[in-house]
Amino acid sequence: MRPQPVTLCCMALLFLVSCYRKDIQFEGDPPDTHTRLVRIDTVQPKLSTVLVDSFATSGTSTLLLGRYTDPFLGIVTGKPFIQIGLPASTGLSEDARYDSITLVIKLNKYYYGDTTASQTISVQELNENLAYSYNNRLYNSSNFQVKPAVLGSRSLIIRPASVDSVVIRLSDSKGNELFQMLKQQDEAIATSDNFLNYFKGIALTTGISDKAGIFGVADSVKMR
Repeated sequence: MRPQPVTLCCMALLFLVSCYRKDIQFEGDPPDTHTRLVRIDTVQPKLSTVLVDSFATSGTSTLLLGRYTDPFLGIVTGKPFIQIGLPASTGLSEDARYDSITLVIKLNKYYYGDTTASQTISVQELNENLAYSYNNRLYNSSNFQVKPAVLGSRSLIIRPASVDSVVIRLSDSKGNELFQMLKQQDEAIATSDNFLNYFKGIALTTGISDKAGIFGVADSVKMR
């Protein structure tokens, strides 16, 4: 007799049978033979709500202007809302002629970000009066509507250590309109309240792709 070949054939057959496993069908309940298979049909999500804290930003001696992408905080934006008051004297001589109108933004040398990158500053007229909220203050969450037309804009590199102010040329149409009202002593400029109803203020904005930095602006913004 030669038992060796028979023994080898039997061992090979057992090996083939022990390595076979049935296909698993996930459409229905798994067979009882698959004891290590667990199916979960319910997922319980854990949700959380993050609220941005609000803090007062009005009544200070400085404003923040600009847009910066911080690696940890994300996009940081400074968008000042400013009311323009009447000049001390509204009288103009008969031979006065309109020349130009500019907005002078005085810097206070504070900055956060990159002072070598260009940034676009736009001036837009407010379309609604500034409404003070809780405790008669404005907050970082305050926002107001602006008119679609831009009064003026300028792209520049702001160097707060060497430049003390930024001058932006504004629309001659608005400038001449204000000039004629001053010259004719229009009712809209008779009182400060009347003037604020006519010219509610301005907003200083930056481009949506800007990421240079945030700059400090003194509260002595002038329209000249």
